[in-house]
Amino acid sequence: MWLEISMICDHLNNGQELTTNLKKKANRFTPSDFMKIRSLMLQSTENLPSKYRQIYGEDLFRHLYETIEEIKRYNATTLLLTFDRKDCLDLIQRIDLMQEEDNEKNRLFTDLAKLTSIYLIFVAGKPLHPLNMEFPGGSKIAKKDNVYYCPAKNKQKDVEIALCKFCICRDMDEMGE
Repeated sequence: MWLEISMICDHLNNGQELTTNLKKKANRFTPSDFMKIRSLMLQSTENLPSKYRQIYGEDLFRHLYETIEEIKRYNATTLLLTFDRKDCLDLIQRIDLMQEEDNEKNRLFTDLAKLTSIYLIFVAGKPLHPLNMEFPGGSKIAKKDNVYYCPAKNKQKDVEIALCKFCICRDMDEMGE
């Protein structure tokens, strides 16, 4: 499945075809796949303080899982946001750079990250991280007047593997009071 995901980027001008392809790929994830992904996420957070193990291991996994379930149920054919194929391919390339080892768990996680990111960015217009997710320092993803704000948006803009440039969130500094 993982080699096929970049082909999704070819369908950004056709909302129906894109969502159909996303749904097909989302339906390929098995309960066993989710168990392996969850195991990887928990393992990758075991050296974090317990508060952040919960946020980055449990809560983020739940967000990704719920996003896959949302993709499976998605029926609208709304217009896509104004990102192009080049942006989609850049997004996929950045996610590929996150993969530390080439093994089954990492490939599954990478596939999950690609599908959920493409859906959240190009279809749903939602932040990549869940609303109210807390970042180090205590700041959280927030929503005000139907606009999402992230405390890490501008801080991560020069990080090669960060997906912030694609995320719908604005920087928290733009929120005002």
